[in-house]
Amino acid sequence: MSDDAAVMTAAEVLGKALAGHPAVRQVDTLLKELEADTEAKRLMADLRRHEEALLQKEAAGQPIEVAEKHRRQELQQSVAVNPLLGRLQMAQMDYVDLMRRVDALIGGPAAGG
Repeated sequence: MSDDAAVMTAAEVLGKALAGHPAVRQVDTLLKELEADTEAKRLMADLRRHEEALLQKEAAGQPIEVAEKHRRQELQQSVAVNPLLGRLQMAQMDYVDLMRRVDALIGGPAAGG
């Protein structure tokens, strides 16, 4: 059985390895670009606000109007065609895939497998 210090050392090594991984670096780079891109940030905020409003309506049992559905599609399309947001979405998918694979390896021994 491993002691706390050994686990923390392994976690530190993993953290450093992840920080240097291209998928992690790419997400970090694109998030910094996003901070400087007011149009992309506005698109993301508009979509998030609209989605939250629709979720609140659903939770309250209110119907979602056709115009609201169309607005959601318009916002999603605007986000999809924004070059920075498209690259960010792809980078985030790569990052999530990396984390899923890491989690599977960590979970294997921890789960007794």
